[in-house]
Amino acid sequence: MVVWVGYLGVTFDYVGLQTASGFGWTNHAGAFMKDAPQRYATIRDIYLRHEATHRGQVINTIWSSIPDMQKATGQTYPELSETVQSLSFTLIASHPVGYARQVATAFVGFWKGLSIDKTWNPLGTLTGPIWRLCRYLWLLVSFCFVVVVLGLLATRLHLIPLPELPSPTGWMVLTVLISGILQALVEYGSATRFGMPTQPFVSVVVMLALGAWVTGRRRQQRPPTP
Repeated sequence: MVVWVGYLGVTFDYVGLQTASGFGWTNHAGAFMKDAPQRYATIRDIYLRHEATHRGQVINTIWSSIPDMQKATGQTYPELSETVQSLSFTLIASHPVGYARQVATAFVGFWKGLSIDKTWNPLGTLTGPIWRLCRYLWLLVSFCFVVVVLGLLATRLHLIPLPELPSPTGWMVLTVLISGILQALVEYGSATRFGMPTQPFVSVVVMLALGAWVTGRRRQQRPPTP
């Protein structure tokens, strides 16, 4: 990773994991683009023009805007990415409430599970119903995970007694929550895909909690030893 970042820095004078990362911030900042400072007028006007062609949709509007922005500014792809990132940070800083609202929306979207392209139907007419069933099941698992997290928090605060879970549970919970928060801070509009890598952790935490609850219930119902 360090070698790759160094290569981008030496070759393109850009520090980051990819030269396109600056453009992604417009999914958060695009909603505030009309308030961009005058020094960004060229980029602002081009973006707003493309936004109008997308019926006011700001998510991923930047990608169709890039060629026109490069022509108008004379900047290379990495240079333009850095400029757009700077513009986005400026807009986010001047709209903290709107940004916080979008972060909250993205965090909720992290748990919703992926939808599918309507043209993708390997099982014919059964594809849609089966996928919806899987998604509803995942929403149920996500809800159970939230309940488990609240239960763990309540236990830590000594509000309610709950069975102790295996030690890796806490690390898995932290991994999921931190991933959800970080992606929400950076990305807006496609949060569900970032939830995919953490789904195994969510499922394992729920199963561990369910197993601990069932074991605890059996112990309570077991007759006392004479």
